[in-house]
Amino acid sequence: DSGTVRILDLVFIRKHADGSVTSFEYDDLPELSAYGEINGESDGLWSESDILDAAEVLDPGTAAALIIWEDLWAARFGAAVRASGGRLITGGRFAQDEIEAALAALDAEGDN
Repeated sequence: DSGTVRILDLVFIRKHADGSVTSFEYDDLPELSAYGEINGESDGLWSESDILDAAEVLDPGTAAALIIWEDLWAARFGAAVRASGGRLITGGRFAQDEIEAALAALDAEGDN
């Protein structure tokens, strides 16, 4: 509702105790109907291979949600950069633990 992100695809996966994997989208189960109110495309971007790759890191008996979203605030920023003659060279994301480790290393350097 805030316009911060737009959901492009959302898939739930479960790794059963025997190691088998099931997946489903929000509209496959009535109890997940609230996800239908999410404003976005929500289908088809995750491949079966993507789902199986994600399931590899799950422990048996656990579940996860796989989500692809667009940062709408970043889209507006990107448009402003392009309008001023700039261009995006690359993009990516960092895991929170990587950021914390880098900040801790900087703090440690500052203490020397």
